[in-house]
Amino acid sequence: MKDSRKKKFLKRRDEGKIEYWVDRSYDGIEPILDPKDQFDKELRERRVAEDWARSCRKLAIGHVSEIRTGSNPPDIECVFNGKPATVEITEILDPQARVAAKTAFKQDQAHPYQGFWSAEDFAHKLEKRISSKAEKYSAERQFDYLLIFTQELWLTFEEVQRWLLNHKAPNQEAFAHIHLLLDYDPKHGCHPLVCLT
Repeated sequence: MKDSRKKKFLKRRDEGKIEYWVDRSYDGIEPILDPKDQFDKELRERRVAEDWARSCRKLAIGHVSEIRTGSNPPDIECVFNGKPATVEITEILDPQARVAAKTAFKQDQAHPYQGFWSAEDFAHKLEKRISSKAEKYSAERQFDYLLIFTQELWLTFEEVQRWLLNHKAPNQEAFAHIHLLLDYDPKHGCHPLVCLT
């Protein structure tokens, strides 16, 4: 990303505006967002929740409105089909993709990496992420949704659906529903969404 584009985003961030500029590629906005910075974290979670809301509507899963930053936990509070809902957000990403993205960003290049998930590796990583998030919260504090997102362009809905055909989400009591949100796919006209529970 060019310096002028970085400054444009950072200026908006410093002003504390919810409106933000987004470049969806790996060499765009994402490497600027610092997960340790509270504003950056909330900005990214809000964007993911808005993508989820559009997909829920497009795929007739439900209507999500009044999205706002939660009390951490939850990351997001919203209204789902007319009822208040709480959402925890987490990411799944091939570790090699993260390294390649950072390298490409530093060199101001497009992200060249192609992921090589196997069905077994992906299912294991997904199960591990669900379990680790569930362990953070007691059974008394149940959230409505765990929203797992990925921005790996090479993970297609058809492939992920095939990988998870015989996969069951681990038993847990922290989340009533678990959704997996994939990167935007023009073929579907939205971010494909896999309902794991």
